Amino acid sequence: MRFRILGPVRVWQGTTDVKLGPPKQRALLALLLAHAGRPVPLHGIVDALWHEHPPATAVNVIHRHVAALRRLLEPGLPSGTASRRLVRDSGGYRIDVAPDELDLLCFRTLRRDARRSARQGDRTKAVELLVEALDLWRGPAGSGIPPEVRALPVFTAVDDEHVAAVKEAAGYIPDAGAVLTEHILAALRQAASQHPLDESLQARLIEVLAAAGRQAEALETYQVVRARITDEIGLDPGPELREAQLTALNRPRRPHAQASAEPGPDPAAATGAPSPAQLPRDLGAFTGRASELDPAEEIFELNRGLAQKDGGTLDSPADRLYPGWILRLPKDASGPGVQLARDTGGQSNTGGQSSASASPASGSTAPPGTDDEQSTMLTIPLAAAIAILGAILLALVTAGIVGRRKVRAGYTAVRRGLHRLGEPARRRRRLAHRQATSRWFDADADSVRRAYGALGEFAATDREPERPVHALSVDEGGVTVWLSASDTAGAPWTSIDGTRWRRPAAAPGPQFPGVDGMASPAVPTPACLVRAGTNAEGRPVFVDLSRLDGVLSVTGEKAVARDVVQNLLAEIARTRPGTPVTVLRGTADAPPLAVPPGLRQSPQVTLQAMTAPVPAQGTVRAAASRRPLKGLVVVAGTPGSREAAELTALCGPGGAGWTALVYGEARDAHWRWYTDGDGHVDIPVLDLRLTVPA
Repeated sequence: MRFRILGPVRVWQGTTDVKLGPPKQRALLALLLAHAGRPVPLHGIVDALWHEHPPATAVNVIHRHVAALRRLLEPGLPSGTASRRLVRDSGGYRIDVAPDELDLLCFRTLRRDARRSARQGDRTKAVELLVEALDLWRGPAGSGIPPEVRALPVFTAVDDEHVAAVKEAAGYIPDAGAVLTEHILAALRQAASQHPLDESLQARLIEVLAAAGRQAEALETYQVVRARITDEIGLDPGPELREAQLTALNRPRRPHAQASAEPGPDPAAATGAPSPAQLPRDLGAFTGRASELDPAEEIFELNRGLAQKDGGTLDSPADRLYPGWILRLPKDASGPGVQLARDTGGQSNTGGQSSASASPASGSTAPPGTDDEQSTMLTIPLAAAIAILGAILLALVTAGIVGRRKVRAGYTAVRRGLHRLGEPARRRRRLAHRQATSRWFDADADSVRRAYGALGEFAATDREPERPVHALSVDEGGVTVWLSASDTAGAPWTSIDGTRWRRPAAAPGPQFPGVDGMASPAVPTPACLVRAGTNAEGRPVFVDLSRLDGVLSVTGEKAVARDVVQNLLAEIARTRPGTPVTVLRGTADAPPLAVPPGLRQSPQVTLQAMTAPVPAQGTVRAAASRRPLKGLVVVAGTPGSREAAELTALCGPGGAGWTALVYGEARDAHWRWYTDGDGHVDIPVLDLRLTVPA
């Protein structure tokens, strides 16, 4: 089995890509892999998956995801056998993987081996190992999991290991060949795009680009980074980044091929304009001339002690010539490296005479017999000219980038303004859609009958106990059920993931006839199925309120939370008319609620009027307990101390056995749902997001 966390989280069983299930289950696996070999405490998992707002049943959700992951990672593990892959340890969980099974462990091993090779003096081997380690990365660690989980320090630390390895590899550029240099450059680009404000990393990228002969790209990268730092942080680049820019500006270009020995056309003759007699960059015209000692001596004598622009002079035939020096040549000098210019009067020779009185350059444009004429000419070294042109180009690029950002900012502002203008219309469309869903639920009795029929397939028999069904979804193609992680379903049911099972419509289960056109089951059943809303595909999703086992708390957007409870009451009125309900007032800011006519409203409920208390049975997912729906207590807003005491007496463990629906914060709620302003409700216990009827 192979595991990947350096990029999107993936698992392979041989060549088969294992489906990892819902987002929180995938995030749990990524969290364990990031701590490979070390246990993660249970409270740490809860904090990682839910942060500051964990549901009351968070621990049960984690146990369910762990059970599903064990079945995925060890498909042949007999039931009841302890897992060897995902084990309980120190009050939490630990995943055991071999060093060659997890890419993170392989990356760390290769990086250690590279450092060992460098200490032993084998830098070539070190860079090869580092490149092999960097090739394991496919993106930021844990890509694809929820962003609030990926922002945890454990994933940030793994990303920092990648950045550190990239910087190490950049230091081995002198020892890397062309192929490895391209690998390192690709890794640098990837890391720099993921960490755009890391000045040290951006400096390495600029230096490597310059070392690879891409000076223009290096300087452009510096300008882009500088503009980004200035715009987003309001600071100037630091010394490391400025040093990288200077390195890119001053690094000599890679040498060109040696000039051909064959004479070429005279550039002055082609243009008709004078040009300086200047050595080419590679000095090819003045190397390898051992057989031409007389011309060499003549050139030396013509230029002995002649001051150059950089302050140097030619004082010995063995002295080195430098690019940018301007030399006097014999009259018969020719070839591609020879350029023409008037002799200026600003330089002196060894005799202390002006250069104007010395021999003129070959091919001078002065007429014969006028050697004493003087003229001045401005010459700019080639490196300076390139630097000036580069600065102009970079200024133009920077202006374009700044202008594009301003245009983009303006476009973003206009788009936001248009979005705000269109928000009322979108809100009306969403409300109309939710109202249409409510009318559909009123008229749709078939889906309720089919849901109760599917529920009957998991009832207790002489051979096996009841398998709890926590939710159902019904559509034209079939039925989907949510079971406990430890339960399975036989044919014709097929598994979707660790908890969801699907049965096609071609293999229907038993149907329950309706009563007066509604879907009330004709046979006694303690189940109470209600449609909580529709999923992303527009399918109704049922939950079983008989498994609520106490109190449901719906928080978030107050009006939408009220709509959730209003819809649940309407569903109960359709399938269980006459159910008693009492309404308690909580906080004064809660929106009002209307009790459907089909329910029997009690203005005040006394404990003496109720049935005997029921024993405490725990939460819905811990023990999968079922409490038949005897009556409903609805609390409008967050309950106060008096209402909380009544809820405990009526609906709490050991209470009268009623069920509470609270659209507000209830401290001891077993189920917690969360709403938003767009008409959605999140059900963490089922990892569902539904659209609420209005």
